[in-house]
Amino acid sequence: MSEVIRKEGRPHREESFNGIKFFAGAALPPRDSLLPLVRGVTAQQLREEKEVWRPEETVTAADTFFSQGKLLIEGPPQSGKGTILFGLSEICDIAGIGYCFINGHHQEVEGEELALQIKRANERNIPIFFDSFDYLFLKSRSVGRDIGREAQQKRVPIIIDALNSATVPIAITSHDEEWASVFLDKELRDQYTTFLQTFPRYQIPLFLQSRKSINKFLIDQEVPRIVVDYMGQMETDRRLAEYMQKVQIPNDLVLSALRTYPVLKELARDKKEQFLFVMEGVITSSDTDDGPLNSLVSLVEECENNRINLTQIRRDKKRRKIIN
Repeated sequence: MSEVIRKEGRPHREESFNGIKFFAGAALPPRDSLLPLVRGVTAQQLREEKEVWRPEETVTAADTFFSQGKLLIEGPPQSGKGTILFGLSEICDIAGIGYCFINGHHQEVEGEELALQIKRANERNIPIFFDSFDYLFLKSRSVGRDIGREAQQKRVPIIIDALNSATVPIAITSHDEEWASVFLDKELRDQYTTFLQTFPRYQIPLFLQSRKSINKFLIDQEVPRIVVDYMGQMETDRRLAEYMQKVQIPNDLVLSALRTYPVLKELARDKKEQFLFVMEGVITSSDTDDGPLNSLVSLVEECENNRINLTQIRRDKKRRKIIN
């Protein structure tokens, strides 16, 4: 599942195959023209004009990507890897550059077909963005691989060869090593260590980098402004500090968790109704009423534990088990 959700589809889509999309725009200009162009794009511009939810991180990643021509964006599940890739593609859109976007979850696409589209992108001289690249190496059907082992073994080298032959900038996303140790076929992935080592790595930060980006994300999820404003002032809330001291929990537990992308996503989406109910209680409660603060801390702790244990595949498997 893509980590990026937009209110409207991205404009300028030219062609769309199964998991492969081409977006209109010019070919890449010479490097000495390209770098000033993309470095002129600001975090504020990405946040306000393009609805990029991790714009500061995107700007940092973009400098490596456009200067070195490759980038591997690495992080745990649901940490916002796809948002960085999306942000890089939006920089291309601002600069008037076309690009090719590949969704690695579409494992049923034949290797030859994907290689052909990679070759087309290279011939057009436009960047390639490959989300969930490490899904090429999933170890078994039980952890989310949709194709048989034989099909995977045939497919992977064709795709890697096509990417290795390309001369355009390529950005890929990959889960962290903890996730990889559980879900990936290490032997298969290790066959391509040399290829992967050609990609500079961008380890996605745990925390969002600014209050402006946190606020923008929450507002986009239609969290009421009164809640957004309170969250920005929580570190000065005497009641919360006194409560945390009373129950002997580190004061920064809630504040730190509420800066992490997965926790914010869960609160503002999956648990939105509960979260808003709790926050209303906290905002309107009296100084002597600890109930709402207790509910808030419990809810944030639950989401933080989910963040630590989260993998999308495990969550899907659990959902299927419940349904069945």
